[in-house]
Amino acid sequence: MNEKVYERIIDNLSENKINVIGIHGPQGIGKTTLKKYLENKLNEENIDTVILSLDDFYLEYQSMKSFLKYANNSSYKFRGLAGTHDIDLLYTVLNDLLKGNETYMPIFNKKLENSFGDRSGYAKITIKPKLIILEGWMIGYKPLDNPSNKVAFFNHQLYNYEPIQNLIDYYIYLDTIDLQYIYQWRWDAEDKNGMDLDTFDEFMKPYMLIYENYDIKDDNKIIVDFNRNII
Repeated sequence: MNEKVYERIIDNLSENKINVIGIHGPQGIGKTTLKKYLENKLNEENIDTVILSLDDFYLEYQSMKSFLKYANNSSYKFRGLAGTHDIDLLYTVLNDLLKGNETYMPIFNKKLENSFGDRSGYAKITIKPKLIILEGWMIGYKPLDNPSNKVAFFNHQLYNYEPIQNLIDYYIYLDTIDLQYIYQWRWDAEDKNGMDLDTFDEFMKPYMLIYENYDIKDDNKIIVDFNRNII
């Protein structure tokens, strides 16, 4: 999968601009490993690259608490879903990079505040990239015209992501043939000392609901099996 994604990136680079590529893929599919792979490969090719993760742009602790209270929604008990990201900051960082200006990328530490998570600082970015990659589990989702009540709040929040999506020149969509693989991948990666199966099941329910309701139709999706081999 990693090599295929790299090939897609190289094949879709434009020479006369700063390229923004979005990588959309569910939890557990291997985006963190992919990020490290791409950093090494693109560095070998001397392609100045900045890779951003949607997870780094979660709201700060107090703002997150306030938003979840405002949401008043059974799916919104924790970070992760649409609306829990600092979209204004992400938009600012992307525009700074596109203008060739130095900028500051937030660092989100999921272990802070008793694993509720909080921003722990910022990383200064001074390079002028040829390529910007933004990866995340929901960056490619678009609002549904007639969402069910269960996803209505999530669907409404998706409209706030459109300014970010409009900056992306090319998408690479990762997917799996069975949604249950996502559940198992995520459980396999979980710190078993921090969460039992029942708690984990409650944690994953909102995500599984979104995966069941949202699908990206694209003939060029990279689809993998449980072992992350391309189908």
